Amino acid sequence: MPLSVARELKKSVGDQLRGVRHLVRLLGSDVQRPHLAPPVLPSALPEVDRILGKTFRAVDNVMSAVETTVRPPATTFCGFSPLEDYALLRPHDALQEDIYRGLKATVAVARSNELILKSRLAAVEADVMTGIVLSHRREERSAVLLRSLVRRGPLVDVCGDMNSSRVLKQYIALALLLGLANRGRLSEEEASSLVEDAFLLANTRVEIIGKSLIAGKADSQLLSTLGILLDHLA
Repeated sequence: MPLSVARELKKSVGDQLRGVRHLVRLLGSDVQRPHLAPPVLPSALPEVDRILGKTFRAVDNVMSAVETTVRPPATTFCGFSPLEDYALLRPHDALQEDIYRGLKATVAVARSNELILKSRLAAVEADVMTGIVLSHRREERSAVLLRSLVRRGPLVDVCGDMNSSRVLKQYIALALLLGLANRGRLSEEEASSLVEDAFLLANTRVEIIGKSLIAGKADSQLLSTLGILLDHLA
């Protein structure tokens, strides 16, 4: 695990617990476990490795049961409210919660293993709520969230895989969904469909948007590209 991520986890008890849960789930996966560290067992003992996988899956099941008992299941992602509404909503971290649920939805669609550092979302919320006063254009609002996600980096890979393209596609997808916030709340089914569509659209322009985000590039290219994607998604 990168040192910066380890330090971040130490700052937040909630992120620490989610990090442990995330790691246990990876260790319980026969597909993901070999990528976490070099093999430590001789090849003559494959059954031991399978037993380890079963053990971690059992631990994950217990943690799931405890989590469900201690607190109610988190609601699913159903899109965003119009941005102005978040200033009036209670609690004040409503936008953070929607961004968190949106990131969980993009991770599921991307079938990736990123851990969401929830402690970084307060800064993302502050960036977005400050940026919305500048414009009501949906592509500009999408751009504000996208820049903040890239700068704050709430998605991290505990295995140290720095596949920025995969993470950027997830950020783009979520930013596009924020750009559609004038629609109001969606059903769970509609939101799920839009997350998949947004991720596929992000994949078609990820290189262009990545270059546009580099310091010194004109904002016009980023806004134009986001506007085109939003037109397709709407």
